Amino acid sequence: MPRPSLRNEKRHVLKAPSGRIVIHYEKEKRNRDKCALCKSELRGVYHGFGSMSKTSRIVKRAYGGYLCHKCLQKIIEERVISQLRL
Repeated sequence: MPRPSLRNEKRHVLKAPSGRIVIHYEKEKRNRDKCALCKSELRGVYHGFGSMSKTSRIVKRAYGGYLCHKCLQKIIEERVISQLRL
């Protein structure tokens, strides 16, 4: 029985050069990161596995890696307009 972390991964049954039957487990691919408001794919965000730190994977600006540039622009414009009304 595989360990609990491998139970949902795809299995490939292979025959090793020694003649033994071996099971290889395949990692599932990550989904692309999406904007929290409009659900469009984020640009400039690293997609994939690897040992990259979070700061090197995301865009270095306010709400980088969380909102797309269009939604961020709308939010900033709304905040500026609301401050001008006060």
